[in-house]
Amino acid sequence: MGNLTVSATLGLDAFEGDPVELRPYATEEDVQTVIR
Repeated sequence: MGNLTVSATLGLDAFEGDPVELRPYATEEDVQTVIR
């Protein structure tokens, strides 16, 4: 089974995307981006 098939089976597709780093001085918009 390929990695994509395994991740789809585990429901991890939502986590495939660009990494986001949240810093202490983040704006409200930055926080909302991380939540989405």
